[in-house]
Amino acid sequence: MLKQKTKVIEAGGAKYRLGKMDARSASYLAMKAAALIAPALGDFRKMGKAEAAKAAASALPSLPREEFDEIQTMLLRTVCKLTETEGVEMPIPIMKADGSFVDDFMAYDAVTVMKLTVQALMFNIGGFFQEAGLIQKPAK
Repeated sequence: MLKQKTKVIEAGGAKYRLGKMDARSASYLAMKAAALIAPALGDFRKMGKAEAAKAAASALPSLPREEFDEIQTMLLRTVCKLTETEGVEMPIPIMKADGSFVDDFMAYDAVTVMKLTVQALMFNIGGFFQEAGLIQKPAK
């Protein structure tokens, strides 16, 4: 059962709405991430949080550019910028059909793009890693 279909976050001084991708796409990303990160983690149960994050980050450079672009585009297609119009927040997709950004400024805002990418990834496949015991569930 799908608990939450959307999540609103702030990045780069603006509000964005993250959306869930379909289960097959999310499964593909979860398997891809697990295959990439798991070998670097080894026995993650013996690692501290900082050590596990460092090991996972060291695995990322091995991802070919084409695969990274494909994954990032899949994730960013789930993101809409929330723009207020007449007192109502209207969702505007941040990506065009050709994979370019709707707002040209975003093409040069690496910090916001990476934050949106990471947040969309965790929103879409974070549950997979929690179930596998790779990350802890947030405290309630």
